[in-house]
Amino acid sequence: MFGKLFKFFVVLGRIGVFLVPLQILGFILMGGIKYTFISPVDKSAKNSIKFTIAQGSTLEKIASDLQSAKIINSAFGFKWIAEKKKGSTMMAGEYDISPAKSPTEIVEALFGGTTVNYQVKILGCQKLEEVVANIVELGLITEKEALVAFKNPRLMTELGVPAYLPEGYLLEGTYDFNKPITGEEIVKKIINNSKTELNTKIPSWQDSASKLGYRPYEMLVLASLIEKEAKTDPSQMSLVSAVYHNRLRIGMQLQSDESLKYGIPSIISELTEADKAEETPYNTFTNIGLPPTPICSPSIAALKAALFPGESEALYFLRKKDGTFDYSTSFKEHQTKLDAQK
Repeated sequence: MFGKLFKFFVVLGRIGVFLVPLQILGFILMGGIKYTFISPVDKSAKNSIKFTIAQGSTLEKIASDLQSAKIINSAFGFKWIAEKKKGSTMMAGEYDISPAKSPTEIVEALFGGTTVNYQVKILGCQKLEEVVANIVELGLITEKEALVAFKNPRLMTELGVPAYLPEGYLLEGTYDFNKPITGEEIVKKIINNSKTELNTKIPSWQDSASKLGYRPYEMLVLASLIEKEAKTDPSQMSLVSAVYHNRLRIGMQLQSDESLKYGIPSIISELTEADKAEETPYNTFTNIGLPPTPICSPSIAALKAALFPGESEALYFLRKKDGTFDYSTSFKEHQTKLDAQK
């Protein structure tokens, strides 16, 4: 009896010699599978990591970069899961990916193509340099790339901008972009959207300009002056427009401080007589007519004011220190009001 029992334990022991290593190997194998195909890098992670897929990237390259960025544990495991998505492709772009996501979830996110959205906000009547600064601040492209694109004569011609600068077609609003993107793509979207906005909000604006005897672009130039001069009280746009139209009609200089400041960016205080004598295409104190380009991108309200000026015979307006406006039909009357304000 005891001999048989002893033999049984001997056999069991011999089996265990082989079984225990197999169990250990099984645990190791299961752990490896879990690490490679299932487990996130850090399931408690609260942050996300920006990851960019470049145009033309191979699956092998994407998997390797994800592992290097510590977004996945195993490039092999990620590639194996991704290869099961037959007929689908990963879209190029920038993604926000959390290390707390499993390899399968990351594969789904990248095949889903939901890239990081960047919003470029253009404020009312900003100058080109200010718009470029908004773009550069988001890290979409470099300042050099932006300026080269915005000042590209070929691109301006292609987009129907009748000048060497796009100011006038950079309307206030929010513009959505995704990486990777080029300077030309940004410029095209902003200008095309702005033109659509103009044509939607004022469908007949180009015809209205022609009826006034001006090219449509000239009305954008005039609207930019109106916008800048009436910035303290936008309700006065139509009367400021009337003053400018009256002056243009009789060939009188527009004498816009804002236009001259645009032409001489170094001016940061009140204009001097020397400033007013400075030779620049934007000096409306010495030159008759409109400056060559808009001095900012005017709002829809300013363009409407340019196209539909108020009823007034005034030739002068005074922007008072409190931001309100006063109008005069003669220089003598205007000078009297100026003297009273000093």
